[in-house]
Order: sequence, then structure tokens, then C-alpha cells
Amino acid sequence: MDLTIVPRYTQASAGAYVGKAAGTVDDLFGKYALVGTLVFVVVVFTFEMWLNLRQRRTYHSRKFPAHVEATVSKIDIQRSKEGKKLKQSEDAIADSKDKVDPDAPLLPQLKSKFLSSQSYGLDKINFGIISACWGLAHSLCWTLIGAFPYMWDLSCHWGSKLGWTEEDDEIKI
Repeated sequence: MDLTIVPRYTQASAGAYVGKAAGTVDDLFGKYALVGTLVFVVVVFTFEMWLNLRQRRTYHSRKFPAHVEATVSKIDIQRSKEGKKLKQSEDAIADSKDKVDPDAPLLPQLKSKFLSSQSYGLDKINFGIISACWGLAHSLCWTLIGAFPYMWDLSCHWGSKLGWTEEDDEIKI
């Protein structure tokens, strides 16, 4: 089975098949390097997308987690037993959404921030999914077109016009 994929632009100095004996390691690498790279990129993208979609489902939940509520309630009860002065006013918490009152019970403060945190997380994961899809399409296109070797050759050409040579300058072109 021949899985050879050749980018639209290849460097003349790459010599993927020039002078290579059939069946050698270099020939096999030249044949399957691009295919292996593309398969690896798509597999990593698929795994990360699966993780993002799993996480996205959790952001749709609008119910405050019961185990967190129970744990924080225990902390509030323990703090009140220790003699901390706790404010029972949830209106004060609602008025100052960004401020954390260290003397107030924790549970109402957490509940007031829960929905906004879920909404932010959902927006962030949606943007991340769109960004990842665009990044995959961009990477695959640039790889299949051969844009990176083309840019390298173009920069070498411009460098030689400016008088930069491999022997005289620190940056090797």
C-alpha cells in the first residue's frame, strides 16, 4: 500500500527520493514522514477535541454540586463554632459580586459566582473548540501546500540578495 503524500512545494535540496535506493531507511522515511506527521496531528486533535467536548457537557450543568455544598456547609458551621463573626446578609454579597467578604459564610458567595463561572467556562471552551478546528485546518493546509519550506527558500533567496552567506554570517541560510 502506497501512502506517499507529497506537498505541493518541496525543496530541491530535500532529495526525498533522489539518489535513494528503494527500501532503505531514508527512502521509507521520505515516503512516510509526511503521512505520519499528518496522522499524528489528527490523532492529537481528535483526542483533545474529545476531552473538550466532555468538559463542555459539564459546563451546561446549572445545578450547584451537592458534594461541594455539603463540604462548604461543614466549613461554615465549623467557622461559626470557632467564634468567627459571620454575616447572614446575602444582599451584601449580591451587591459586591467581585469582592470576597472573609467574615461572611462561604456557601452563599460560592453560589452567587457559580453560574457566572459556568457561563464563562462554556464560552471559553466554545472558543477553544473553534480555535482548535481553525488551527487544525490551517496546519494541514500549510503542511500540504509546503508553505514552510517555501518560506525558508524565500528567506534564503532574500538573504543572499542582501549579501548574507553561510560562511560569513552567524545565521546559516
